Amino acid sequence: MSHLSDAQAMLDFNLKKEATNEINLAKAILLAHPNTDDWATENELNEIADKLKQQ
Repeated sequence: MSHLSDAQAMLDFNLKKEATNEINLAKAILLAHPNTDDWATENELNEIADKLKQQ
């Protein structure tokens, strides 16, 4: 949820590209961990973020 909140704040500052990146990251995390009771490790989050940056 924090990534979505960050995206909202970015939109307030007209940072559309950055906000879109945060939303895409949140979507990728949810796809990798659909059970929201399951916590991803920092390493897993970094791997997901790195994959998105390479696209």
